Order: sequence, then structure tokens, then C-alpha cells
Amino acid sequence: MLDARTKTGQWRQWYNSGRPHSALGYRTPEEFRDGVRIPLLKHGQPSTYRRRQENHRRRRREANEPSLYLRLALT
Repeated sequence: MLDARTKTGQWRQWYNSGRPHSALGYRTPEEFRDGVRIPLLKHGQPSTYRRRQENHRRRRREANEPSLYLRLALT
């Protein structure tokens, strides 16, 4: 039981202080507290915004296509 408590305490310490949090811009609480900034994207590296746009377009295209089940039923 003592081992489980020790491991749980270690995990809780890591979860609350060593793990990047989305609310903190994917920084650890220590990095956020110390003002560590995440480096900007390098030239040519895809941004999240661009990937989201591409995913949105793809999903809209797929939504307008007949489903595989329907295509098989029509053949």
C-alpha cells in the first residue's frame, strides 16, 4: 500500500507540475511561471490554423459524397 501511495504521489506531482497543460499554451506550470515562451513556427512549418482549414474542407467534401454503403447499394 505504501508503494501505491508513493507512486500516486509521484504521478500527481508530475501531472500538476511536469506535464504540459493546454490552458497554459502547452507549457508546464513551471515554464508558465518562469515565463518560458514556446518558439515560433519556422518558415514553411504548417500552422495549426492551416491544418484545421484543410481538415474542414476535406470533411465538407466527404459529407457531400455518397457514403460507401450507398455507393455499393447503387451498383
